[in-house]
Amino acid sequence: MIDGEVASPLLSDYDRRWRRVIFDRPDRMAFQRSDDSFVHYNVSVDVNDQTVVLTKRNSKSWRAVFLFERPAPDRLLLDGEMDGYMIRLQLRLVELDTFRLRNHGFRWIRPPDPFAG
Repeated sequence: MIDGEVASPLLSDYDRRWRRVIFDRPDRMAFQRSDDSFVHYNVSVDVNDQTVVLTKRNSKSWRAVFLFERPAPDRLLLDGEMDGYMIRLQLRLVELDTFRLRNHGFRWIRPPDPFAG
């Protein structure tokens, strides 16, 4: 939801319409936009205050603050302000093995390092 209204799935609204939210490190996160590009943020999670604060690496003043709820182990609700918009996100946990590169026979192969002993 953006400013209290359900956002239409417009591909042109890639800054406020995300396909995925990726928390893969304790201090970083990313939004995968509707055009499949990524935008990365520093993140600080305060479990006691139930807040998630996003900052941009190249800005000392930009911040987005969200309150979070965990209504179920596989659900996360984020509610806050970002870029002047009130945003409410309803997220569901997706297991890594559901992603195609993780669940089929193909595996990335890296050539041996020519400089290794």
